[in-house]
Amino acid sequence: MEVVVDVRRFPSSRFEHFDKEKLAELLSEAGIDYLYMGEELGGYRHGGYQEYTTTSEFQAGLKKPRRARQVIWTAGNPKKNINGNNS
Repeated sequence: MEVVVDVRRFPSSRFEHFDKEKLAELLSEAGIDYLYMGEELGGYRHGGYQEYTTTSEFQAGLKKPRRARQVIWTAGNPKKNINGNNS
């Protein structure tokens, strides 16, 4: 993995290691780039997220992370992997 793209609109967590700054630090120590794109791709939008996905801002955001191999959506249980299965 080369880069993690964080798409959380509000990149904080009750789990300290998932806070934006700490996550970026931990990934950097592991040689992985961190790219925050919550402003472009994150949820909690006026008019709803589905409507937001049709905007030019969202479409432009989708074009940015070409190097991404994994997307982190850590709003839920950190013990679940990206497919939602328990690890």
